[in-house]
Amino acid sequence: MAIFTSRENCITLMRTIASARDALRCDVGCIDVVVNGNRTLADQVSATLGVRSSMSPLLQGCVRVWFVPFGDKANAWNHYIRGIWPGSDIAFFIDGYSRMRENSFDAIVEGMQGDDVAWGGSGVPTHGRWAKKVRDELLATGGFSGNLGAIRGDVLRQIVESGFGLPIGLYRVDSVIGAALMFSLDPAHNTWNPKRVYVAAHASYDYDPLKWWRINDLFTHLRRRKRQIRGDIENAAVRHWMGIERRAPHTMPATISQLIEHWRDTAPSDVRRLLSRGKKYALAMNEQFVPRDWSRASALPELLGELPIQ
Repeated sequence: MAIFTSRENCITLMRTIASARDALRCDVGCIDVVVNGNRTLADQVSATLGVRSSMSPLLQGCVRVWFVPFGDKANAWNHYIRGIWPGSDIAFFIDGYSRMRENSFDAIVEGMQGDDVAWGGSGVPTHGRWAKKVRDELLATGGFSGNLGAIRGDVLRQIVESGFGLPIGLYRVDSVIGAALMFSLDPAHNTWNPKRVYVAAHASYDYDPLKWWRINDLFTHLRRRKRQIRGDIENAAVRHWMGIERRAPHTMPATISQLIEHWRDTAPSDVRRLLSRGKKYALAMNEQFVPRDWSRASALPELLGELPIQ
């Protein structure tokens, strides 16, 4: 299981880790806490957990804390599947603020085991302003949730062996992973199949909702709204790559800016249609081409320590 985190505080993250331990119900599992770009948080959670370095790292029955220097979830996900994932029959992916409900992992595992078509699994939200709408859409049309998702181990090995990597800088991480699974990793020879991801109606999670009267929460909400617009642009570029041009996910450019640039240059009418939604979309589009230093993305994860899961 990978818990991806960057902006959470230590208290929130510790509650997520505790819920994951309880929901895992397995003393041979491995919980990897992958902190990207926030060394202070990585050190705080390491100290709170009491992790210790080891000359012979454990591969199961443990909680491990990793620090990825570059602050980007897509990049952290790439490093996880290529160098951290210890190999397993199934791998779970959750966000640092998602507290697993009891039996959520069991519901996904049992559903996937009874479904020969499913390559991945997903939970559903149960509270929040848009929870019912999102839950109904997931159950009706399928999807992959970054808050609580899973991929079969043999499929994850295929993904790694293909050279697949999420474009660095990507915001809609779960959408791209879901699209790759639903195209069976090969859009040129496979049609879209939402049954590739089993959606478990009884697998869910809790989180602390934002409060409008808290100034920090208000700023968080505004940042999320801005990222949602950016996500709409990303989804359009990914849809063009896999759904229209039928290109394999492992051939996507290394950065999201390059992917959006390709979409802009090859589908100008689609770009104009999206940008016609308003100035915020034009601004978000322009921000994608502001030069960024990607050099730290290649820095390998650092294992800060580990401890037995019990």
